[in-house]
Amino acid sequence: MKVIEDSLEQFRNSAIKAGDFSDPKAQNKASRKLQASYKTLCLTEEGKAGLIALMSDSNAGVRLSAAARCLQWDPEQAESVLEALRKLNIFPISFEAEMTIEQFNKGNLSFDF
Repeated sequence: MKVIEDSLEQFRNSAIKAGDFSDPKAQNKASRKLQASYKTLCLTEEGKAGLIALMSDSNAGVRLSAAARCLQWDPEQAESVLEALRKLNIFPISFEAEMTIEQFNKGNLSFDF
């Protein structure tokens, strides 16, 4: 389905751009696009499967963004991906992964945003 493919591509590209802190305006724009594509993808099983597949992406920022959102559907795999990112010890990816795991375990994450 073209909508899913386009949304997955937008999610991936936006996750990469959202990790670039050199231009806060561009980063915020990328974050909004990332969230918009997530909202489209989570509506179908094909979209969810695509997000789950992105947890294996070559880019750590893409894996982080995908895993944080996949905790609701595949918590075991998502937490494993986040734990691996935490162990990389690269800022801010590792810190964000650690905080995501912590907040998920406390029940503080919302997936309805």
